[in-house]
Amino acid sequence: MMDQQPQVVLADTFPAKAHLLITYLTQTKPKVCTFSPDGTSFYVYDQAQFAQTLPQYFKHNNYGSFVRQLNLYGFNSSRLKDNNDVVEWKHDNFHRDRKDLVNNIKRTKKSKSSSTKPSHVHVDRLASSPGMPSSSDDASSSLADSEQLASTG
Repeated sequence: MMDQQPQVVLADTFPAKAHLLITYLTQTKPKVCTFSPDGTSFYVYDQAQFAQTLPQYFKHNNYGSFVRQLNLYGFNSSRLKDNNDVVEWKHDNFHRDRKDLVNNIKRTKKSKSSSTKPSHVHVDRLASSPGMPSSSDDASSSLADSEQLASTG
């Protein structure tokens, strides 16, 4: 008879890997991270120790990168009232007993306000700056303006 090896469960998305990680830590290192008693959130007690566990599931050991991903996937964080050092993370589809919901967690889309041009730059104001033609001027009027400027200076 063949020895049965423990089955390895693979996850291919950030939320699925995070669920595996939090489940693992809850079972093996509850002083580092655990699901809340009701399973609707998880607590990170020791960020440094948590970061050392990350390479088992991700390609890095950077807690800040993990937090960035949580934020990109719509997780919300707060601090525990009785212990401000503990961070609580929550998402409606991230539950200890409902791993099937993890597939509903999608990366948030960038809003239209985060386009390639900075929101504080107004093209209309730049175009109507002194010495520059506005978008409604034609080439001949801008040429006339520059000739007039040259003759007065």
